[in-house]
Order: sequence, then structure tokens, then C-alpha cells
Amino acid sequence: MTLFGFAASNLARRPARTILSILGIALAVGSAIALLGLGRALVDGVGGSLDERGVTLVATQRGGTDIFGGRVREGLAPQIAAIAGVQSVEGELFVFTTSPQGRLLVVAGWSRGSAAWREAPLAAGRLPEPGDQRSVLIGDVAAETLGVGIGDAIEIHDETFRVAGITRYRAMLNRGLVAMPLEVLQEVSFAPGQVTAFHVTLEPGLPLPKRAEVRAAIEAVGPLRASEAQDLFANLFHRDHAAPAEVDRLAN
Repeated sequence: MTLFGFAASNLARRPARTILSILGIALAVGSAIALLGLGRALVDGVGGSLDERGVTLVATQRGGTDIFGGRVREGLAPQIAAIAGVQSVEGELFVFTTSPQGRLLVVAGWSRGSAAWREAPLAAGRLPEPGDQRSVLIGDVAAETLGVGIGDAIEIHDETFRVAGITRYRAMLNRGLVAMPLEVLQEVSFAPGQVTAFHVTLEPGLPLPKRAEVRAAIEAVGPLRASEAQDLFANLFHRDHAAPAEVDRLAN
């Protein structure tokens, strides 16, 4: 009997085990394909979101496990802004939570003077007024999914907010975003003085060697990883890890 014939005979002798093995392999392959597709969609979504908002560089926590889970000290922003070639720096806090309906929400905290507020493409309503601690902007897709409109209540971290405006971005991630003042999100998410990342805009026409110098200068400010927006995920998985004590110092 040939080796192939022996294998076929063995498989035919135990049909139940053979069927279960085939199903297991098919499930594993299907899961791997689904995870790859999800990862690609996340990369494209974040990249499109940053590109639409004109972000050039992103500075995140060095050694962080992912771009949304890290935390850096908001007070580092002036040191980054002082670097030659940097036009503006804006800290942003991202938080994942669920609505009372069980829907996943991506909530962003923007500082009061951030260009993100001024450049938000409003489809309806208005921006939160200065001093308004309980108003938010919501992307049109998120508003439709949650069934909310201008003036309606939305619950985030067991706190009630009102929809002041509905945005209509192009990037899908932005269309599902809920935005509120940074200090408010820091308070309700128990992250005082912290941001997820610094979005850095460089001076127009900065040559590539100078951009590299700016990234190095940003990383010298503290345990930060500075990445070109389009290379963010590539750098995330090819970075040096900071010592735990250094990371703790940055977050405190």
C-alpha cells in the first residue's frame, strides 16, 4: 500500500474525526482571514482619519501596546511645540466605551483651542460654546446608529451629555467619533492631565532630513515614539521599549 493509500484508508476508517479535523482547519483559516481583514480596516481607518485632519506626525507612548491604549503627560506639549520645524501640537485623548444600547463608542477629547474644533465639518447644529461642559459633537454615522439628533441626550461613562452638533467627515473612523472638551473627558475617564497622543503639524515644505531631525527631537523630550502619520502602525511594531520607570514618569 502506498503512503497516500494508507492515509486515505486511515481517514476513511474514522469519518467523524476526519470531518471534525476538516471543520477545525476551515475555522482556523477563516478566523485568520477575518483578523487580517479587520487589521487592514483598522490601519486604513486610522490612516484616513489622520490624513483628513491634516496630521503630519503622531507622538505616542514608547513601549505602549497599541496607539489607543498608551498615555502620555499633556504637559509635554510646550516642549514639543518649541522644536524648530513644528507648527502646532495638539494633545488628544481617546477612550473606548459603550452606550446604554450596547454600542461601541470611540470618544475623543480635544483641547479648547484645538484646530479640530474649528475645522470640524458640521452637518447640523453648532460647536459647544466656551465653558459648556456637557455638550458634544457626534459623527453622522454614530448619530444614526444611536438614533440621536441635535439636543438629544447621550450617556458616556455614566454621565449625560447633549448633542450640540453632528459632523460629516469622509473617513469612517471620524464619522463614528464622539468629541468633547479634553478636560471633560479626562475627568470622566479618570485620566487627569493625560492624552493618548500628540498630533503634530510641521511647517510646510520641511525637507525629509529635517523631518527626521524633528522626530528625533520629539523622542528626546521623553519616552515618546514619533511617527509619520502614514507609518504609524509600522513603527508601532518596530520600536524600542522604554524602561518601566521611564514610562511611569511620563504618565505621572
